[in-house]
Amino acid sequence: MKKKNKKKWLSTFVGGLLGFAVGAAGGLLMVKIADKTDSIRNGGMWTFVLNILIMLGAIYASMFLHILVHEGGHLVFGMLTGYKFNSFRIGSRILLKTEQGLRWKKLHIQGTAGQCLLDPPELINGRMPYVLYNLGGVLMNFLVSLICLVISLALWKPHPYGAECFLIIALMGCAFILLNGIPAVMGGMPNDGYNAWTIRKFPGALRAFRIQMQINQEVSRGRRLKELPEEWFQMPSDEDMQNPLSAAIGVFVCNRLMDEHRFEEADHQIEKLLHTENGIIDLHRKLLACDGILCQLLGERNEEALDGLLDKEQQKFMKAFGKSLLSVTRTQYGLALLKDQDTEKGEELRKRFEKQAKVYPYESDIQSERELMDQIDISFKEQTGQMIGPEKEITYETGSKRS
Repeated sequence: MKKKNKKKWLSTFVGGLLGFAVGAAGGLLMVKIADKTDSIRNGGMWTFVLNILIMLGAIYASMFLHILVHEGGHLVFGMLTGYKFNSFRIGSRILLKTEQGLRWKKLHIQGTAGQCLLDPPELINGRMPYVLYNLGGVLMNFLVSLICLVISLALWKPHPYGAECFLIIALMGCAFILLNGIPAVMGGMPNDGYNAWTIRKFPGALRAFRIQMQINQEVSRGRRLKELPEEWFQMPSDEDMQNPLSAAIGVFVCNRLMDEHRFEEADHQIEKLLHTENGIIDLHRKLLACDGILCQLLGERNEEALDGLLDKEQQKFMKAFGKSLLSVTRTQYGLALLKDQDTEKGEELRKRFEKQAKVYPYESDIQSERELMDQIDISFKEQTGQMIGPEKEITYETGSKRS
């Protein structure tokens, strides 16, 4: 408990640094405006409002700039150390390398402003570079902040407003450096510094880090989890599960079982992971709960277990991510049909799913989730004798058919 409280305190402290930087930048500019704008002293309210808007615009622009710079830093320093391009996301727009070339898609993950994923280099004597890739964003934020600080000092007397804008960029960069460089778990997500620290501290973390990147590489090329090497999906030991990088492999094990429709095994593993203390990040825990809910709906339902998975936090999460993540929409679809038997809501959710699928970046995930939607339809027909949507025959790779 003390360990959790310490992490929570550190995350709150580091997260507050960004707000402090924004406040400091805004306060600085307001003081300068009040000090230097004669029209404000003389009652020129419109000029004052205009300057406030410029100030807010400068703060917003500096945040966007440093997000772009940060992710670009991962890309540049990663490729300098042997990594290859996979995907680059700012906000919800993602540029993805596929078998057909580069494609623009949409993927919004609440709590993350961007992400740069690269394909890992080959191992040399069981090792590969990881520091520059993980800390490349922080290094680039530092370089840009330093340049902007120098420009600000140079412009301070001849062009004070320009100097203040560059100073805001420098201050915002300092916040990004602290926010991402000091090892911490922010909003349930480990930052760059935490990942680098984890790889250095835990012997198995580097292997887990590499496997995650390999899985992402294959998934972006259209391969399903069930098609990937089985040795990538070995459940880590209880000791290794304490760090988030190795714990993510445990999550992938469950994801693969879902892709293989081994729902009983998946349910067992998910229950174990959700009820033991480990390093699984909050986002993955909530997504595991979604899979656990579906396992309960498709199997021998335990109402107590289902209600436990559907607590207020989980419902809040599903409401927030239901419009962006296919697995959440799929779970909501299952609840609508198999728990509430609400066909009207089910139809709405299927339409939403198809709309999401048109812009979703990973084709293999779309295929997997569509199969799970079909499983829900089958169970609904078995329970009620009804078929939502047109009657269809479903063929699985094993050769069995259900309609």
